[in-house]
Amino acid sequence: MHLHFAHRTFQWDSEAGGKAAVHCVIIGFGLEETRQKTIFEYVDVRSEPQAIPARNINPYLIDAPDIVLQKRTEPLCNVPRMIKGCQPTDGGNLLLSSVEKNDLLTKETLNKS
Repeated sequence: MHLHFAHRTFQWDSEAGGKAAVHCVIIGFGLEETRQKTIFEYVDVRSEPQAIPARNINPYLIDAPDIVLQKRTEPLCNVPRMIKGCQPTDGGNLLLSSVEKNDLLTKETLNKS
């Protein structure tokens, strides 16, 4: 299969009540190769698309060769094995309550002015 065009992540809106936030990608592909390929990029998920011509659209939806990273179960170098991923097991020091989060955001916003 050959990718002919791709819309990168954008937000889909519906007129339904109580709707979910849905983020989509659209991919056009076919058996035959095409010379004109286009990637539609979005500045953010709610913006209008910008059409960008591409030589090739790979599975990661970028203009690059078709190189796919293989699944790995072992690290590339001699490091300790990761067991828990992103599980917060630091005694709760990286978890913030809503009050702590809002206080931090207020302080950081003031410091950037």
